[in-house]
Amino acid sequence: AAELVAAAIQAYRQGEAYRQMVMAREHYENRSVVQEKTNTHAQRSNVRLEIPLLRRLVDQKLHCVLAKPFGFTSESAGYAEALRGIRGLEGAIWQGARDLVALGCGYLMPCIDGEGRFRMDAVAPETLVPLWTPTGELTAGIRFSGGESTINEAAYWNGTGVSYFVNHDGALVADSERPGHQKHFSLAGEAQNWPAVPIAVIGNEGEACPLGYALAGLTDELNWQASMLADALREVPRFVYRLQNNGGTELDKLVTELREQLAVRLEGDGTLTGMAQEPAVAGTLRCLERGWRALY
Repeated sequence: AAELVAAAIQAYRQGEAYRQMVMAREHYENRSVVQEKTNTHAQRSNVRLEIPLLRRLVDQKLHCVLAKPFGFTSESAGYAEALRGIRGLEGAIWQGARDLVALGCGYLMPCIDGEGRFRMDAVAPETLVPLWTPTGELTAGIRFSGGESTINEAAYWNGTGVSYFVNHDGALVADSERPGHQKHFSLAGEAQNWPAVPIAVIGNEGEACPLGYALAGLTDELNWQASMLADALREVPRFVYRLQNNGGTELDKLVTELREQLAVRLEGDGTLTGMAQEPAVAGTLRCLERGWRALY
C-alpha cells in the first residue's frame, strides 16, 4: 500500500495540473519570474519589484462574491444552529474559495479536535491527491507533506477509514504508531467514520483554469518591465559633468566637494559643464500601460 501511495503522489506531482497550481501559488504569494533577475556587476542596480497583481484580483473577486455574511438554512432549526457554531467554517470557506479562484480548485476536510469539537479545515490543493472514478465521483484522497522531491508524511482517506504513512530512510512506509486502516476520528473514546469520504470539493475538478496560471505571463512581464525601469531610474544620474583643469584633484574628492559644498576648485581656464540626462522610458511606460489594461 505504501508503494502505491508514493507512486500516486509522484504521478500527481509530475502532472500538468500540479505544475499550474504551483505556478499560481507562487504568483499569488508575489514570487514571479522577476525573482530570477540577476546582475553580474556588483555596483549596478538589480531591483526585483513584485507588484501584488494576482492577490488584488483574487481578493477583489472574493469580496464581490462573499461580501454578505454567511447564513445557513435547513428544515431542522437545530441543524442550522449547529452549522453556525462550527469552528473555523467561515474562514475555511474563504480559504477554499480563494484556492478555487487562484489555483483552480479548493478542498475542505472535517475533523474533531482534541477537545471533541467539530471543525472544518481548508486543505491546500498542492498537498492533496484526489482519486476519481470515471464518472467523476471522489472515492479517496491522499493528503501529504514534504519538499519538492520528498514525502515526509501521507494519509490515505477513503469512505471506510484512513491509513497513515511516514518517511523512513527515504522510503514511504506504514506508520507504526498508527498502524492499519483506522477509523476517521475518535469521539468520547469511540472510533467512528464519516458517512462518506471526508473531503469536500469546491469547484469542478479539471474544469477551472487557475487564475494565477492564466495571468502568469502577463504579471511576469509587468513585474520585469517595472523592475528594469526602476533600475534605469536609479542608475541614470540627473547630471553628467564635463570637467577640465581641476588641478589634479582626485575624482572621488571632486565628487565629494560637489555633493557637500555645491562647488569645486578649478585652475586657470578650467571649466565644469553639466549635461542633463533624460532617460528614455516612454517605451517602457507604454508597455506597462498596455499590460495594466490587459490585466484589468
